[in-house]
Amino acid sequence: MIPSSSSFFTPKENPAIASWMKYSDDYAWAPDGFHNYSIIQVRCLVIMEAKEKEKKENISLTEQKLYGDDVKKALAFRSIIQHFDEIVPEKTNKKLPAKYVCMLEVFAGLDDIPQSQFVAYFNDIYTKGPHRFETVTYAAVNNAKKRFLRDDSEYLEFAKKIKEHFGISMSSKTSDASRVS
Repeated sequence: MIPSSSSFFTPKENPAIASWMKYSDDYAWAPDGFHNYSIIQVRCLVIMEAKEKEKKENISLTEQKLYGDDVKKALAFRSIIQHFDEIVPEKTNKKLPAKYVCMLEVFAGLDDIPQSQFVAYFNDIYTKGPHRFETVTYAAVNNAKKRFLRDDSEYLEFAKKIKEHFGISMSSKTSDASRVS
């Protein structure tokens, strides 16, 4: 169990944090750190580091889980989600089509993470600002994932709109349409 005291997230109270601060990177610290400190001390170190990054780089803990250390990608895809209505066709009814959320997940290269995490993240970011559609469910996106690559032209058109609006190209990981099942 992680201590509730915020003082355990300081170098004075947590020797793992004090030790970690002496090293230039995590890889240099790891051989010493993982063998000399308790799991709780190391977990507190990880949480402290993630919270510092959240404050410093304006990237949420969820975005850190999804995008890792790629802050630029996290901020770019947050912007895409905030302006998602601009890339969804006008003829769409009041419910956001799940296939577009699925396409974005694949375009972002996040199709190998638990889909429920991405859908929850998408809905959270999408609903914080003005939006035209109702949010999607995990089940709807999961169902769309089974079907959407049958029409590659629709996915390529979606990717083209993202590139035009946001200047982001499809990553090499997502350019292989056969990768997604």
